[in-house]
Amino acid sequence: MTEKSEAFVSFKNFKSLVEKATGSNIIGLRTDREAEFTSNKFTNFCHENGIRRQLTVAFTPQQNGVVERKNRTIMNMIHSMLSEKKVPKMFWPEAVNWAIHILNRSPTFAVKDKTPEEAWSGVKPLVEYFKVFGCLSHVHVFNNNRTKLDDKSRGYVLLGVSVKSKAYRLYDPMSQRIIVNKALYLKKIRVGIGIRVMKEQLTLALNGVIMKTKQP
Repeated sequence: MTEKSEAFVSFKNFKSLVEKATGSNIIGLRTDREAEFTSNKFTNFCHENGIRRQLTVAFTPQQNGVVERKNRTIMNMIHSMLSEKKVPKMFWPEAVNWAIHILNRSPTFAVKDKTPEEAWSGVKPLVEYFKVFGCLSHVHVFNNNRTKLDDKSRGYVLLGVSVKSKAYRLYDPMSQRIIVNKALYLKKIRVGIGIRVMKEQLTLALNGVIMKTKQP
């Protein structure tokens, strides 16, 4: 969801997903009084499906404290990830997805002796595939896509994992496209001209993206 106006459609999709997965029905929903939650179509949908609405009082976020605290945790993670690797702010949705992916597979006081993902699916999640958001990554270029003198790998910026495939989401600063690829090689940065040049090229390309986003 990139705009608040998409809240109704997102909730309908979420409701369908969780009710089919759990066999239980949503019976209550607590939100603030923003327009996206109080529209006629949202209200009518809840009435038709027997969902009891709870609306917080204006300027009292503490009435929905669990959600507000989680939102702050996610925002702090996003800020840290974008700032640490100097990733342009335009990639904040990718940072959100990765932050939530990590939180769902991390211990929490809300679920005893389990992660939220294990409580939901019944399967203990694996975490060895976790990588640093925004790090320099290399993907192998197949023989039919290169000549004998071309590089055997290309540098990308890691943006997390795909929700539709067991693969990573990678950004190519040169072509300014996001690809999905499973085979990933993270090369340790050593003192070497080739590695330094690759890092400089990716940094300059990312800076170019930043400059474009700032143009009126």
